[in-house]
Amino acid sequence: MRAFTEANGEGGRAAAIVASLPTGLPTEAETAAAGFALTEAARAQALAVRLNKLLDSFPTTVEEDERLLTQNLNSRRRAAVGYRLERKRLVRVARDALLMYSSVVSPGP
Repeated sequence: MRAFTEANGEGGRAAAIVASLPTGLPTEAETAAAGFALTEAARAQALAVRLNKLLDSFPTTVEEDERLLTQNLNSRRRAAVGYRLERKRLVRVARDALLMYSSVVSPGP
């Protein structure tokens, strides 16, 4: 993060925002203090788990939203369901990419 801040000067505000986002993962200092380090694969898997929890927190499934969009909805409801559906699709893509990445970078047997 320091490199981002230094490279962007006053862009440090964006770096601070990114740094403040909750990841649910311990920091490198915390893992070092605990006597272990998370591997890159473990971090990717942990983030994938967080994304699964995010998907589970939505009140409907992707399939339910797709069915809702086939119904006669007012424009506000259609926009809200469409937005929620697109978010879920993006979260799924991110989760799948993290899982694929973790399988590529994890050390072999």
